[in-house]
Amino acid sequence: MTKGQNLKLKRRTMAKESQESRRQRHQQMKHDAAAIECFLLMAFLTLIIYHAFLYLNLKPAIRKNKSEEYWANLMAAEIYGDLIPSALSP
Repeated sequence: MTKGQNLKLKRRTMAKESQESRRQRHQQMKHDAAAIECFLLMAFLTLIIYHAFLYLNLKPAIRKNKSEEYWANLMAAEIYGDLIPSALSP
């Protein structure tokens, strides 16, 4: 075999291996497009509702000295407090 033939054979082998590895990765990480779209829509809807509550439902005097992080933690504590009984203080 000449050097050029060896190079062609090597390229074909590498192409086959990369095609097989791509196929394996595709099979392992295949997600339904509708499920991804639904997740993103729900995430953005949650964000919009949170900001609407924060800016439209709270009076400026109450909202004045507290950060968004404070309100997010307060809401999370209220939600998870009912789900996790051990989270309640003794």
